[in-house]
Amino acid sequence: MNLSREPCKPPEVPRRFRGSRRQIFFRHPRYHNSNNVLLKLFAPDVGQSSQNYSLYAGYALQACGIIAGNCWDRWLLEARDSNSSALVNSTSTLDKSSYYFHLPLIPSNVNASLPYPIVPTFRKWRFPHD
Repeated sequence: MNLSREPCKPPEVPRRFRGSRRQIFFRHPRYHNSNNVLLKLFAPDVGQSSQNYSLYAGYALQACGIIAGNCWDRWLLEARDSNSSALVNSTSTLDKSSYYFHLPLIPSNVNASLPYPIVPTFRKWRFPHD
């Protein structure tokens, strides 16, 4: 007696997402773009200023903060240079294809030219206890 069945079909993609699966890349400002993706998130929202799909900036900041080892004093820029005026408002929607995740300068006893550390896997991540 065979109790197995055919696998279920994958769920249907909603109409508004068909053909437009757009992702936004979040990059480290100290690495070259050829090999520099901290995080890649799906953009399911419709942007305020355009018809492009976008992502809520607050959500992206939380996700990037976890990857940076629970760093919550952080910001997103459209450019690598931290002196840029392209600061992203944390309550806006992101509709560009790439952003840089910045943290404040590290203490003076550490080499400031080194990139900030990241958590490479969920297993290495530590829950931020109170």
